[in-house]
Amino acid sequence: MTDHRPHWLELAEYIALGLTLLTLMAMGAGFLPLFLLVVTFGLNILNRLRERTLQRQRLTEMTGQLQSQWEEEKEALSAQIQSLSPAVARDNARAVAELEENILALEQSYNQIIQYINRNALLERIEHLEKSYGRLHREILPINEESADISATKAENEPQITLPALNLTPTSPPVDIPHWHYYRRLTAHREMITAIAITEDQRFLISVSWDRTLKIWDFARGTLINTVEAHDQGILALAVTRNGDYHLATGGFDQTVKLWTLASDASNLELNQIFLGHLGSIHGLDFAPRWHFLVSGSYDQTLKQWNLEQETEEFSSYDSLGAIYALAVAPNQDFIAAAGGDGTVTLWQLGSGAKIAVLSGNVSSVQSLAIAADGQIIAAGCVDGTVKIWQYDPEKSGHFAPIRVINAHNGQVTSLLFAQKGQWLFTGGTDGEIKIWLANYQQAIATLTATNERSSPISSLVLSPDYCHLAAAAADGSITIWENIT
Repeated sequence: MTDHRPHWLELAEYIALGLTLLTLMAMGAGFLPLFLLVVTFGLNILNRLRERTLQRQRLTEMTGQLQSQWEEEKEALSAQIQSLSPAVARDNARAVAELEENILALEQSYNQIIQYINRNALLERIEHLEKSYGRLHREILPINEESADISATKAENEPQITLPALNLTPTSPPVDIPHWHYYRRLTAHREMITAIAITEDQRFLISVSWDRTLKIWDFARGTLINTVEAHDQGILALAVTRNGDYHLATGGFDQTVKLWTLASDASNLELNQIFLGHLGSIHGLDFAPRWHFLVSGSYDQTLKQWNLEQETEEFSSYDSLGAIYALAVAPNQDFIAAAGGDGTVTLWQLGSGAKIAVLSGNVSSVQSLAIAADGQIIAAGCVDGTVKIWQYDPEKSGHFAPIRVINAHNGQVTSLLFAQKGQWLFTGGTDGEIKIWLANYQQAIATLTATNERSSPISSLVLSPDYCHLAAAAADGSITIWENIT
């Protein structure tokens, strides 16, 4: 067991402080400045001891949270094994036994690391624990993914995404693959484009960039209609909705959220409101029209719900786990999903700001989020190139359960979007590729790249409402559009 006795320098400090106090007491009250100096050093020692105690408390809380996460993951894996029918279990006895052995090994490794952290009381060991847990968890998943027999069993018994067809094989997807062809490329901005959107009537394409400008394009013609320097610093987030006129929201490094109105004939873009309240850069924006709310997420760890009718901040929620880099409002507009650098996805209640749940099963920083049209599926794009997928599970008190990990890109997954009620999942990454997935199929069914030899990192994706066009913004300031000719 590790020795927690003080270092000899600490002991020398305590002894010197004690001898100084005894000397001052013997000399009397004529040495007040020296006495105050000694008191100052004494308070410094007490503050160090207090900080050490607080670190131990934080360590206990963090390890407790990780322990709870492991118990939930272990219960889910064990339930998958127990749910196998006797015939399937008998036919796949060897693979099932290997899965059980891996679960046991994972638990033993996990507990040993937890015990080691507790003995040494070192906060930096948490990072090692998270990486080890993620590596071990990924080692278990291929047992189900690489074995044809176990894959079939998993598709029958594990919670699945609601799709038209679930009996997929490793060789070919069960539905017709859409054929996307290069349609148009726009040289749009001087610097990286951070977000793009297409209006619901497909008349306009909106883009924002680090170059501080907001641009409006005629989507059918690919021509520029208007350019506005919208912020004093780079723009990071964009949201678009329509109620008669078009309403745009922008946010960025200057910590402000701006609300704009674009006339239906695109004749005028007017700044209506500036929302102040964030103390960090704005990384996520989304409208909740049913609530007449605009939702913003910031590096300052707050998620704010703005009342558009009263032009006020209605609710503010503080995420103690870290900065918010991505958010998405559920299509049914009952909750908000938000995530950031700490690797957790948190669900918040629309209309109150209350925390609903923290989704388990992820230990990598999240850069993008998407929620399927039916609100039943949540996907998170991570810096390690994976996409984590959760599904709503009514049997577990309405919680979202982790069901899939996709190794999607070589580099960060910067953009995600669902289409056709969750059947198709589009991902974009810093490797410059766009991939199309069936959410319960382990291989991408299509990969799109720009026409130039060296693809620029993808920063934002958007589908046209009729699903006939896909637009991708890139770090080099360009927008590439593909057309679905299926």
